Amino acid sequence: MSQIINGYKIVEGVFESGSATLPSVRNIAGLTSGLYFPSSTSVGVSVSGVQTGLWNAGGYRSILGSAATPSIAETGGVTGVYWPTAISLGFSVSGVARAILDATVLDLRTSVLLNNGAGATVNSINLISSAAGAVDGSLNLAASGVGSTTAAHGPFILLRGNSYAADTTQKGTVFLLAGYPTTPTSTQGNMRIHTGVLSEHGFTIGNTGTLDYKISSVSYLSMATTGKILMGVGTPAVAAGTRGVAHFVDNSSNATVSYENISTTGYAGFEFFDATATKQATCVWSNSDPGNFLPSSLWLGTRTAAAMHFVINTAVKMSIDSAGLVGINTKANSIAHGDLLHIYNTGTTYAGIQLHRNANTSIAAFRFMTGASTNDFLLGMRSTSDSDFHLYSYGTSSDALVVTRTTRNLCIGAAAAGATAVGVLALSNSATAPTTSVDLVQLYGVDLSAGNATLGLHTERAVAVDAAVVSTHTLTVKINGTNYRIMLAT
Repeated sequence: MSQIINGYKIVEGVFESGSATLPSVRNIAGLTSGLYFPSSTSVGVSVSGVQTGLWNAGGYRSILGSAATPSIAETGGVTGVYWPTAISLGFSVSGVARAILDATVLDLRTSVLLNNGAGATVNSINLISSAAGAVDGSLNLAASGVGSTTAAHGPFILLRGNSYAADTTQKGTVFLLAGYPTTPTSTQGNMRIHTGVLSEHGFTIGNTGTLDYKISSVSYLSMATTGKILMGVGTPAVAAGTRGVAHFVDNSSNATVSYENISTTGYAGFEFFDATATKQATCVWSNSDPGNFLPSSLWLGTRTAAAMHFVINTAVKMSIDSAGLVGINTKANSIAHGDLLHIYNTGTTYAGIQLHRNANTSIAAFRFMTGASTNDFLLGMRSTSDSDFHLYSYGTSSDALVVTRTTRNLCIGAAAAGATAVGVLALSNSATAPTTSVDLVQLYGVDLSAGNATLGLHTERAVAVDAAVVSTHTLTVKINGTNYRIMLAT
């Protein structure tokens, strides 16, 4: 049932539904303003036939409005709280939306000031969002100052990028600026990122541009104003002014710099460029892919036609030029003579080349070849269980010449001389009888019959028969231990 009290219709004891234009409880004179019950579990407020509030069983309240006409506003209706939609809350100042909160996001349309001082730039933190254009939006966190990219304004963080569409399209710049006093002290204008005790662990950028990273108060990485980097553990012995662009120091048993390329098609190493950005040299480990240059190997070389030199104490000790010529001990002699290998030795004690074998069953020799695979001669020590010097012919698969180490015998066509021979010329009796050759005298061993080898001599001039010649001289020779005289005439 209902009754009229002081001009308002009051519903008692029963549910009486209504609408915004015809409220259940209303000002009798206005007819369209008052309380009404849209349902048995909700209460609404109507003003001139327009819903301005709603309560339901869950305690939800909605007073719809706009930034220009807030639902709850101070005098003038331009500043206050309002509900842009049934599921959002807004706050307007002078008719302009400054903040909107819905179920998913808080939309702030002004800066945030955390102020602990007398003014906006004293003991304060400003969180500012601005947009100078579609690709110049920025977020600025400034401590005790107005944010900008001008360092004189004090310490601040500035994140500047494009308008947001998706994470994958974001581009921009991050500034971390500590300000720059006119006459800074050691602690002014520094930027520090620290964990734990301030002096023990952290990263510091000094007010002169220096950089320092410490763990447990020990510096592991630093960069001077010259741009030179010091990295590692321990105090370097090299003075700061004489260090290279990068200086590594270590106090362990293995002071190494590691470089790893985990791609099988790549290589790990160093490349060197000149002032014109031309790649001049490379030192790398080439990984195992067959398509790599020199796979599974370490290679060092120039990338142009420039020569390569190995220097000790500023003196060239070995050179390799673009033609593959190698010179050892001096640069001048290595290139000028045009030999594939030139060794210049000024000493009187040591040999220019030393071939060292571990036992007389090993080889220490030079091999001479023709073409890709034809072996011709082997010169040096063979694996024949002796220390004799051999000239081995691959054409006959035998020694052409042997010089015995302990007896100084020179053996041609034979492996050795007689058992007691010392310093003799031994000629094999396996020689083929020679034919006459122009301007040539040939000495050889010949076998008259089995067990009867003798000396053979073949000359271009034939032996003349001259019975009228009478010998006037003799030459004594020893044959098989007996002296014989050769009759001679002038």
